Amino acid sequence: MSNSETTSAGPNAYPAQRRYPRINVNTPVIVSSETSSCLGQTENISLGGALVHCGGSFQPRAESRLRFNLPTGVSVVATSRLVHRQADSRMGFQFVEMDPTMRAELSSFLHKLSTHSRRGARIPKRFNVALSRDSKSEIDQLAETVMISRWGGLIVCRGTFRVGQGFYLWWPQGKRGADARVVMHRRGEHAGVVEVGFEFGNHDNFWGMEFPRDVIE
Repeated sequence: MSNSETTSAGPNAYPAQRRYPRINVNTPVIVSSETSSCLGQTENISLGGALVHCGGSFQPRAESRLRFNLPTGVSVVATSRLVHRQADSRMGFQFVEMDPTMRAELSSFLHKLSTHSRRGARIPKRFNVALSRDSKSEIDQLAETVMISRWGGLIVCRGTFRVGQGFYLWWPQGKRGADARVVMHRRGEHAGVVEVGFEFGNHDNFWGMEFPRDVIE
């Protein structure tokens, strides 16, 4: 028998959350209710709710509050309720109420993640990186990561990019670089700033970090 037995708050609770695509996002989250609170980590987030690793004791269907920050600097607070719980401290929460502005910010953020790369889990990390045409060329510009994955990431910078364009990314903190390719680009929130989704050519886990397991539908 599996050690990750799942309990549900009711036959109609969890399916309602699945109406929205789940995106793998690993970020700190505070979960609190009248009887319990904990600091945990999200495993995936959707507009309908979140799957959280948390050690708190929360009652099914009881109201609780989830608070987490997006890399964009926006703090998201949602009135939620527990809809399923597993033996390994993984709990599924359904969002029942959220400020419309926060919801719009969360929707935009999740959309960006879903379009810039379909491969693997992503975590929010801010690293300074340098971009150039190839490993032997001078640095063209500096950029900053917003999200990273085993196979690439999302950066914010200034400049003109096209899908399929190749470039060389140098990571000073990690003291290494790699060839990469643009898979998505769009205007950022500020004038002259663009968001660029990219993937590495020949690197498996360039960042050398542990990423959350992928979600299998």
